[in-house]
Amino acid sequence: MGIRFLQGCLVLMIALLGSCSSSSDSSSDTDGDTNSDGDATDTTDGDEETSQPCNLPGELSIRPHIGGYNAVISWTAESGNEDTLEIRWQDDEGDQGRLVALSESQYVPLGLMPETDYDFSVRRRCGEVLSDKQVLQVNTGENLLHEMETAVPYTGPDDGTVILMNVFNYIPTMDPDFVIVTERTGKILWAYRTEDITLALADVDYFPERGTFFTSIQLIASEVDLAGNILYQFPSAYAHHDLDYLPGLGLAFLYFRILEDYEDFTPRLSDGIAITDPDTEELLWDWHTEDFIEADDYDEEDIQNMLLNLAYDWTHSNDLDYLPEHQVFSLNVRNLDRVLFVEYPSGNIVAQIGDKTGLCEGLWSHIHEIDWLEVNPDKLAGSFLMYNNGRDRAEGEDSYTSAIEVEFDLEEQRCEIVWEYVPEPKFYALGFGSVYRMDNGHHIMINGPNGTVFEIDETEQVIWEERYPGFWIYQAKPMPRSYFERGEPLPAAE
Repeated sequence: MGIRFLQGCLVLMIALLGSCSSSSDSSSDTDGDTNSDGDATDTTDGDEETSQPCNLPGELSIRPHIGGYNAVISWTAESGNEDTLEIRWQDDEGDQGRLVALSESQYVPLGLMPETDYDFSVRRRCGEVLSDKQVLQVNTGENLLHEMETAVPYTGPDDGTVILMNVFNYIPTMDPDFVIVTERTGKILWAYRTEDITLALADVDYFPERGTFFTSIQLIASEVDLAGNILYQFPSAYAHHDLDYLPGLGLAFLYFRILEDYEDFTPRLSDGIAITDPDTEELLWDWHTEDFIEADDYDEEDIQNMLLNLAYDWTHSNDLDYLPEHQVFSLNVRNLDRVLFVEYPSGNIVAQIGDKTGLCEGLWSHIHEIDWLEVNPDKLAGSFLMYNNGRDRAEGEDSYTSAIEVEFDLEEQRCEIVWEYVPEPKFYALGFGSVYRMDNGHHIMINGPNGTVFEIDETEQVIWEERYPGFWIYQAKPMPRSYFERGEPLPAAE
């Protein structure tokens, strides 16, 4: 009896221990919450937790870019999703890779070769989990840009600077117009083309906060993204020369106004300044030169030019800058060799410099592109660079083009050229032109009608020069390459 009793107790103890072990394993699948009796509670409502699958996004595709030097990878964006896409490919420099946010909808790789086949490997990163990869194949398409000619190779450090410019041919049936981003090695990173010759009359500005650039296409103010999609247009005005996106104000641009009923030279072209909201397409502000310039105040040579078969060329403003320190626009009226300071939003002209103003008279002629270097916050004074085309030099002196730095002070009635660079050999650019000072004191300048862009150092030596045979250049701006790179770089694949 004693042995059987002990055997029974042993069996009972084993059963009880097994029951306890089973209860402990079951509780490990819960959140570990307990009720008032100390027992584990089930917080899953009977549903088993399953991890979300890591799949590639919908509508993943690739197409050649309109410029020939890029491709466009697109997908259905997932707003608010923190996952990323890992995109890898090979180009002439080896393995490349970028990590791009899934919340975006497209990626444009830079610096591909035209008429070349590429394979892009794409997979999704969901935290530490990677999806299966998909290979996208594309041919970049025909190259319509002429080969660049390097006159002076760049040998300086790689400081991340690229050049944004628009190049064009005055015979549009032969070659299209382009906006391009190029390295100083001559490698084209990005190109956008249009068959429209009026791109020749438009500045091009890129705005990294929007990931887009603004220019005039068929004389229409337009916003275009890196994929070549036109996102916004304002067709109600003949936009020309200068377009600037001003955060907090909107898109400010110059436009032609065709005016009738003048005693002579009618119809004639004046200029307007418009500010629109590119998100709502609303016209926010409008200002007209003819309200402030007398009808007989014109250049005898320029007024006889029928510009673009629209009307006689009266004012021909070509540069617009906003100076927030004083809430004024500086407006360069090219044909009058005059800079107006237009108060915003009143529209009043608060100051003028240049010919027929009593200050800065005769210092420049037919200029393009003002690059403000310094603005005094307490009064209208400061310094700026000008691309001085130099049509009307002193009597008996041939026309030639130069870059000048001007310092002025309206309060002190002082204005002078403090620096001038005259290229050797001299050249004369009848139209177009830009000069910009870089952070290191170098300057990027062009000979527009000759299709040449070059860099001079602080000693005025040419340290880089590229030529685009058959094309003219309107302007060339130095910018950080990072403006155009989307996403983060990936290390080389193992």
